[in-house]
Amino acid sequence: MSADTYPKLPAERRLVPRRIFLALGLLALVVGTLVFPFPMRGRLWGDIFDLAHAPVFCLALICLVGFLDPPAAGLPARYQTIVPMTLSRVCLITLVLMASGMIGEYLQRFAGRNPSWKDVAANTAGLTAGLFWVSSRVAKGARRRLLSVVPFGILIAVSVHPALEALDSVARMRQFPLIASFERSRELGNWGTHGSTISRSDEWATDGRHSLRVQLKKGDYPGVAMLWLEQTWGEFSQFHLDIHNPGQQPLTLIIKLQDQQHSDTGFAWEDRFHREVIIPGGDSSHVVIDLAAVKAAPAEREMNMNQINMIDIFSTDVRQPTTFLIDNLKLTR
Repeated sequence: MSADTYPKLPAERRLVPRRIFLALGLLALVVGTLVFPFPMRGRLWGDIFDLAHAPVFCLALICLVGFLDPPAAGLPARYQTIVPMTLSRVCLITLVLMASGMIGEYLQRFAGRNPSWKDVAANTAGLTAGLFWVSSRVAKGARRRLLSVVPFGILIAVSVHPALEALDSVARMRQFPLIASFERSRELGNWGTHGSTISRSDEWATDGRHSLRVQLKKGDYPGVAMLWLEQTWGEFSQFHLDIHNPGQQPLTLIIKLQDQQHSDTGFAWEDRFHREVIIPGGDSSHVVIDLAAVKAAPAEREMNMNQINMIDIFSTDVRQPTTFLIDNLKLTR
């Protein structure tokens, strides 16, 4: 018997498993992308991923609806429906995607990535935009036009902040080997605090008009750390920064540098670079650090100068609120 004599399944019966497979594959792709340990290095990659959350989840919802009921997603009626999309079914797909996004965010902690409620909110905004789009497909007249515009408004609104952050990351990369000068307000996004607060200040500066004001709280090791350092330091010989002490008493600070491999040692003290500096009251200091000393600082290895990932500036045993300012962090050959 030839293959042509076997009975063929009706087209609609062949279509169902194909569409279901595509829907499940898309769902797996979304969750897998959230969990996959991408080798991201630098703030720009994080900004790009932040920018993608809402559009991806909006598109995922529209595609899943479209796999099952193409006209409900805005495709021509000639594409066959296998499961008619009612409001309850669209909401169920939305909830599945929302739950998948939250599960993916939770699993990121096991993949070396950083879960964030901000990403969950962006996913939700994208799904909301998708719901408005699907709703617009069954509306008529002016209501249809209004509902068609709303998704784009939502996506633009949630994309403004990560887009501006990405542009700032590009600007910072272009100014390298100047690492930080605080002339742009968004530079503060590169810094994290521990036992302190930060703000931009125009009361003192050595490069431009602004510096970073650090207000130390009472504590054992309060300070501030620059967390995004995607550029390589291997071709440079010195690291410079300026520090101002507006108080009346001398201020002792510790400057710590570490690379990506430092975490493999459990953040051991002897596996990183430290320099203690004392700034007299009411005075400023220009600090120069020899990068050869930084490279040789770990006790049992050499620091990887192309993977420096933190500059930490802190004090110890602070018993009253203390302020200092920093500016003009840069590398020289």
